Amino acid sequence: MQRRLQGLRCLLSLPLPLVIVWLEMRISWSDFKKMFPHLAKELEGEWMQIEAVRTDSLEAEKAYRDGLEGYDPTVIDFLRRCDTEEQGLEIIDYMKERKEISEKYATELKVQLLRNGIRSFGPKRESY
Repeated sequence: MQRRLQGLRCLLSLPLPLVIVWLEMRISWSDFKKMFPHLAKELEGEWMQIEAVRTDSLEAEKAYRDGLEGYDPTVIDFLRRCDTEEQGLEIIDYMKERKEISEKYATELKVQLLRNGIRSFGPKRESY
């Protein structure tokens, strides 16, 4: 009886589409665990640890778009591909001339580049 109550609690905590799948397929908890092992662990109270958190929503959105086809690289993406500070300055000037970044943002990037170096924008990223 206790096991049945635990299964019912787990069932009630599932999103509706999964409840429908469970009810339509009439699968047992052990079969459900085989089909959806990670979800079953979460429902049983074993949580997966998240090792990284993005607190900046714009950064999170950029990271999401990064893998999408047709992604338009930002000035930071280009700076991360540079080997030297001189290359970084050229990239900043070029993006400012094309009006892809504002003059104020270009100045902020140059200050960061000259104070902290090219790697302050992130680790070197290879071109694809």
